[in-house]
Amino acid sequence: MYRAEQLYQLIPQRPPIVMVDVVWSATETEAETGLTVTADNIFVRNGHFREPGLIEHIAQSAAAFAGCGTFLRGEEPKLGFIGEIKDCVLNMLPEVGTQLRTHRNERNTPYQRGNPNRRRNGCLMYNEDFSEG
Repeated sequence: MYRAEQLYQLIPQRPPIVMVDVVWSATETEAETGLTVTADNIFVRNGHFREPGLIEHIAQSAAAFAGCGTFLRGEEPKLGFIGEIKDCVLNMLPEVGTQLRTHRNERNTPYQRGNPNRRRNGCLMYNEDFSEG
C-alpha cells in the first residue's frame, strides 16, 4: 500500500490537485487506488465531487498504475499523458465522505480499430463502506 510521500513517487501531481490518496494494491497488470472525498477538495461543489474530479481521479489512477509498474521493475516512474477517454459513464456524483475505490487493469485485448499491438485499458470505479464493525 502506498500513501502520502510514497504515492508522490508514483504520480507527478501535488496538493491541491492530488486526486488519489492511496494505492491499495499493485501488480504489473492491475492496480487498485482510492480517494476519500473531503469537503475541502477543489472539485467539491454543493457537497458532491464533480465530474472533472472524477476524470482527474481516473487519470491519476492510471498514472499511479504506470508508476507502480515501473517501480516494481526498479525503474524511475515516467511522466505520461492520457490521450483519450472513451465510453466513460458516470452514474452518480459521490458525496463528501465517500471513499472511492478504483480498479485499473490492462487487458491483453487489442483495439478493434487501429494498431493491433496497442492494448486496451480498463477502469472500474466503485464505492464501498470500508468501516469496520
